[in-house]
Amino acid sequence: MEIKHLTCIECPMGCALEAGVEDGRAVYVKGNSCPRGKMYAENEVVCPMRVITSSVRAADGRMIPVKTSAPVKKSEMFEVMKKINAVHPEGRVRLGDVLAVMPTGAGKSVCYQIPAIMTRGITLVVSPLISLMRDQVSNLCQHGIPAAFLNSSLTPRQYSLAMERASRGAYKIIYVAPERLMTDSFLSFARLADISLLAVDEAHCVSQWGHDFRPSYTDISRFTACLSRRPTLAAFTATATEQVKSDIRSLLKLNNPFEVTTGFDRPNLYFGVVRASDRVEYIRRYLDRYPDRSGIIYAMTRNTVERIYESLNIAGYQVSMYHAGLSDEVRAANQEAFIRGTRPVMIATNAFGMGIDKPDVGFIIHYNLPLSMEAYYQEAGRAGRDGCDAECLLLYSPGDIRTAKLLIENSDEAESASPDEVAAAKRLRLKKLNHMI
Repeated sequence: MEIKHLTCIECPMGCALEAGVEDGRAVYVKGNSCPRGKMYAENEVVCPMRVITSSVRAADGRMIPVKTSAPVKKSEMFEVMKKINAVHPEGRVRLGDVLAVMPTGAGKSVCYQIPAIMTRGITLVVSPLISLMRDQVSNLCQHGIPAAFLNSSLTPRQYSLAMERASRGAYKIIYVAPERLMTDSFLSFARLADISLLAVDEAHCVSQWGHDFRPSYTDISRFTACLSRRPTLAAFTATATEQVKSDIRSLLKLNNPFEVTTGFDRPNLYFGVVRASDRVEYIRRYLDRYPDRSGIIYAMTRNTVERIYESLNIAGYQVSMYHAGLSDEVRAANQEAFIRGTRPVMIATNAFGMGIDKPDVGFIIHYNLPLSMEAYYQEAGRAGRDGCDAECLLLYSPGDIRTAKLLIENSDEAESASPDEVAAAKRLRLKKLNHMI
């Protein structure tokens, strides 16, 4: 049996994972230097770091390596992919829409990337996260998959060039900010393009009842109505209550979607609450105890982020900060320093974290009490994506409750909301806060 070498991928433990091809199809993946690696199924292997690596056939016949960075029930992940698309020799078969609630690191991106490269047509990925777009487009291009992103980080010339290339069919996957969907230039492109799949990342953002409502997400259903042919819709989020899931179904106008909610248990994460009279001093002692760990310290306000940063930076700790008040250039540079490990500790508001591709985050510290359990789980879930043990610590004092209630009372609601809707939204947030307490 002649086996041709296809590709080689290294897991975080340095295990070389080699895919083989026989008669034009992938037949196995083996761990060349991974004595503990074991065969999981045909063309898959589990390395000691539990990184699942496999390969799939693209629409043009190429084999593409893919991987997920955390253990997940493969049957559920593959079922999502099967429901989005099926492939046969004659082309693409449309099956139906999908609503998937899967924890951070469970392979949500893989669920739409694999169908995208296995079928004809373009996949649009709606995402509010510039950092996620940049990271994922970079990874896709490194694996030979033509991809691009369209968001505010591009100059007018770069955006125009990307749109021109997209119109020529140069990209297989296009990440787009929700604010761009209803612009004249993007609509002109989309109406003529062969869009086979519309994936909505962070789908909870469409709901006013969610913890991160973004009004631009309500444009998604208007956008699909403008297309000459409705594509398959796939909505993904890490956390969603029943009310939020109901909003996702109705506001995105999903057609009888296949729904899957995976388990939320992350056995490698330790959750703890610490009552510290001097929180900055506690953080200093923690960083001294674990100098080699990378982590994120979340604070409620920009002023608190800057105060913690100044204290730790003056004391000589390798820290960065991130919040919406910083310029795009400063945020990008600080994020890059965190990803590369030159400044392994990030102090940030909740503006940071979603979509960040850094599997080795060893701790998450919440300096303040989060406003909801969903927000807390979303942020804490960014730890331990490599499968290693990690700590999620909440620093608490009774004064946090007063501060959180004040933030809720002074929060801005959507301009279109009526006074009754504003009052109802605030009551819901207070109820969620009480669940945290």
